[in-house]
Amino acid sequence: MKIIMNRACFVKDTNTDEQCHASYVRPSTTSFAWMRKGLMTVCLSLACYFGSAQSSVNVIWGKQYGCDKEVYVRNHMIDRFGNVYVTGYTDGKMGERSFGKKDGFVSKIDGKGNLLWSSQFGSDQDDDIQGSAMDDAGNIYITGTTDGVLGEKKFGKEDIFVAKFSSKGKQLWIKQFGTDSVDIGLGILVSKDQSVYVTGSTFGKLGSTSQGNEDAFVMKLTPGGRLVYVQQFGTSLRDGGDCLAQDNAGRIYLAGRTFGNMNSSNKGMMDCFICRLDEQGKPITFAQLGTESFDVPTCLMVDNQDNVYLGGTTAGNLASSQLGEGDCFLVKLNRKGEILWNKQFGTDKHDSVKGICSSKLLGDNFLVSGVMNLPHANAFVRMYSGDGKLIWEKKIIPEGVKGDASGKNVTIDRLGNIYHVGLTGFDLYGRLSGTHDFYLVKLK
Repeated sequence: MKIIMNRACFVKDTNTDEQCHASYVRPSTTSFAWMRKGLMTVCLSLACYFGSAQSSVNVIWGKQYGCDKEVYVRNHMIDRFGNVYVTGYTDGKMGERSFGKKDGFVSKIDGKGNLLWSSQFGSDQDDDIQGSAMDDAGNIYITGTTDGVLGEKKFGKEDIFVAKFSSKGKQLWIKQFGTDSVDIGLGILVSKDQSVYVTGSTFGKLGSTSQGNEDAFVMKLTPGGRLVYVQQFGTSLRDGGDCLAQDNAGRIYLAGRTFGNMNSSNKGMMDCFICRLDEQGKPITFAQLGTESFDVPTCLMVDNQDNVYLGGTTAGNLASSQLGEGDCFLVKLNRKGEILWNKQFGTDKHDSVKGICSSKLLGDNFLVSGVMNLPHANAFVRMYSGDGKLIWEKKIIPEGVKGDASGKNVTIDRLGNIYHVGLTGFDLYGRLSGTHDFYLVKLK
């Protein structure tokens, strides 16, 4: 396995902290020559500093985890002690026992990469894990879809479930929701007041009314799992909610996809939409963007100035000419829904942004992760400035034509350590356990 670092100055800008201060004294005319020499020294020192800052993103460790069968993960979280929690599903045994065809699991890993425990749960049918979130106390919330019975009863063909686990891996509660049709849980968020929000799509009547073939929904639950409300919305065509975010005031934002006219005329086939929710979960301040082809949102973030960042994959010309079968995209919008900048980048194959994160340690900068060149995939982690400039990029490229590293999301802890999770079917950071393992990389 080799790691490649590209400096921003050598990377074409194609489309997820410290400031130095110095006092200044006006020099006399007799000291001008000395000042000029000193200024040149300072400039050279700053150049060396920023050059080394870009090249100092190093891998502290990388490890992979799995069982003798298939393992799939999408995201991870970090608690205040620096422990990492990875959620996903498996048709094998990651925990003490297997429950059915495909089970969910949570794995806790410490800051040195040691696996502390894995807790597995499921029905006797397929259970698909889609999203996870963490509250202030370190409890983990998971949403997804089940073909069986995880809660009190089964409602339809596929139901939504929401589960809560303690930081020690104990299942605290699990709830199941649905209609007589197909219902899918995709995104989950714990708000500042510790309420739980879930989004996804439904082919039935999950809320008060059905708008079309497939609708988006948002539901709110208490920390104890009591349902507060469900709001269902959409067009006469197919729509769905994918991801959630919140601003500093605790206002909730939702990103999803639509084949219809959610806020403006559809640009082609599947467009992205972004909306803010009112206190009852009703969508307001829509923004719709897309191309003549498919545009899929995968991650959402709101910064300290209430600017909205959306990442995903596009099969069209969203910000520039299409590079391959599917390109990564990043879009920054202001609070009015106006696009501030738009980036598109990738290879001649399938590419997608999978994670966005920010931190006070990064200032206005933010982190982005995802996958390029699928198949066989290469993972990436990038840092961007708030105005859309690429600062650095770290690629994870496995050796051998059959190797792959399918990058998922990225987080940063309180000490500035960066964690990136993904999938591999190769001996990337150890021996492959089954069909696919998940890997975790710690960067500094």
